[in-house]
Amino acid sequence: MKVATIRLDIAKQVFQVHGAIKAGRTVLRRKLRRNEVGHFFSELEPCVVGIEASGSAHYWARVLGGFGHTVRLTVLIGGLAQRQVAVPAVCMHGAAGRDALLDKRNQSG
Repeated sequence: MKVATIRLDIAKQVFQVHGAIKAGRTVLRRKLRRNEVGHFFSELEPCVVGIEASGSAHYWARVLGGFGHTVRLTVLIGGLAQRQVAVPAVCMHGAAGRDALLDKRNQSG
């Protein structure tokens, strides 16, 4: 089963990964430590990855884009409790693939 959309919630040490197929059903939920993220995404088939725009989001967009993924920066407002509910919902409802989101393709400079 090919994951079409992934929502990646980035943090200092532990990242949350939620993946969905095109139909919107969640098929992947995983916690990754910072040092595991690159390896995980390098072995995954290219897909759309939504990342909340933050300080290190541009760095991770370049890393994941290097593996062939299309990275879209999104805006989620709220604290940790709200994000824990919003992150899977954003992935399941396809917001990581909507045109209204900022499209971060390997931009240099």
